[in-house]
Amino acid sequence: MVWGYLPFEDPDTSKLYQKILSGEFEVPDFMSSTVEDILHKVLNTDPKKRYTISDIRSHEWFLKYHSKEPPKVGIYVGYNQIPVDEEVINLLKDFGINSEYAKNLIGWKHNHVTAWYFLLMKKLK
Repeated sequence: MVWGYLPFEDPDTSKLYQKILSGEFEVPDFMSSTVEDILHKVLNTDPKKRYTISDIRSHEWFLKYHSKEPPKVGIYVGYNQIPVDEEVINLLKDFGINSEYAKNLIGWKHNHVTAWYFLLMKKLK
C-alpha cells in the first residue's frame, strides 16, 4: 500500500508462491529506510520474529505518520456520532434493506448496508 503495488509479483504462479513463502521482495529506491524496515519486519516469514500489531504501532514509521486524533473533516466511525437520516433510511428500502436493521448497524458495522447508507447520504447531501 505504501508504494502502490503488491510486494510479491511474478507472472509464474509457482514462482510467485516461492517469493511469498521466502519473503522475497524488492523495495523501490524511493522508499525511506524506515518503511523498508517495518515492511521487512511485518512480512517476516518466521511467525516468532514477525511484527505484531503492538510492534507496528510502536515503530518509528507508524508513529511519524499516525495521529491518535482523527482528522477534523468528515465523519469517523468510532469517534463521531453517526447521524441517522430518515430520508436515506427510506431509500434503503428500495434496495430491499430493512430500515430497523439499517438503523441498528449505522456507526457499528462496516458492511454492504452501511456502505449503501453512506453512499446515499453523500449523494443526497
